[in-house]
Amino acid sequence: MASLSPTQQLSALARREWAELSRVNSSPRPWQMPFMAGVTSAAPVALGLWLGAFSQGLMAALGTMVFVYLTNAGMERRLLTLMAMSFAITACFALGLIAALVHFAPVPVVMVTGALVSMGCRYLRQGPPAAMFPVMACAIALFSHVSWDQIPARVGILFLGAMFAAAMGFFYSLYILRLRPPEPERPAPPLCFEILVFEPVMIGLAAGLALAAAQALGLDKPFWAPVSAIAVIQSASMRMMWTKQMHRIIGTGLGVALAWGILSLELSHGWLAVMIGVLTFVIEVAVVRHYGFATIFITPLAILLGQAQASVAASPGAITLARLEDTVVGCFVAVAVGLVMHSPQVRVLAAGRRARG
Repeated sequence: MASLSPTQQLSALARREWAELSRVNSSPRPWQMPFMAGVTSAAPVALGLWLGAFSQGLMAALGTMVFVYLTNAGMERRLLTLMAMSFAITACFALGLIAALVHFAPVPVVMVTGALVSMGCRYLRQGPPAAMFPVMACAIALFSHVSWDQIPARVGILFLGAMFAAAMGFFYSLYILRLRPPEPERPAPPLCFEILVFEPVMIGLAAGLALAAAQALGLDKPFWAPVSAIAVIQSASMRMMWTKQMHRIIGTGLGVALAWGILSLELSHGWLAVMIGVLTFVIEVAVVRHYGFATIFITPLAILLGQAQASVAASPGAITLARLEDTVVGCFVAVAVGLVMHSPQVRVLAAGRRARG
């Protein structure tokens, strides 16, 4: 058989990449789960609006993101997951606020937080989004400007949001487990040094390096860079990591246009509460089918939640451009660290370290 010309090889590669990027997966989720996720995220914002404390409502909505960690497992596993992730996101948020006040360097804080939360998620066998939301809470807090007397209230508000999500998850589980029996627990591979220590350390390293790169480049809101790095590097393989990077960059590019449109409309706080619920619903419907499409809606939701900690208002253009720049930086840092993490030679060294241990 005649060998393909360079043009034909490039065309074949482009077709394979497009097939990978455009593939739509089936979804095992019942429609009630995205609906309840949307209600859970919007409710604190609506309550904050009613009480005249809209920014506090947004802060609590960040805590409600623990609802998305629900899986199709039994009740015991569901409650363990909700409580563990509620503790993780609250502790990381508090750590970020304290580190910001004592002027501790944010890069090592994000690095250690990413590694420790990833270790906890690996120990509990908790899949994506795994460490992403706790690291997001920590990174946002690191760049907020608060005083010591404001920390208890802010941490308490976020914790109340997480507890509200846990309660909603419990009642949702009571309902859905009557309609759909839980999936049986599949035997997981035994935890080893590579999975429990090496990979989480590399994940934390990627998050810290992404933040350092964003700061070195003078980006306006560098806290988005480690979030993107965490989202990408948690993929199980280099192939999946590359695909997720492309999904995230392309989806964020389209998402910033959507975010700019939402922010430019200058919607009332009531409509913003509705928008947060709708965005959460769409994300949870789409994310298991096509990550890139879901990222289009993740971007404006993340921007709206991040604004709760903003010390000054910024123009829609500045906010969305900062988000896009940080996403690109975080994705490329994640892929660079991922090349090392998935390198066969490095894996052999990690396996040798486990054997000696």
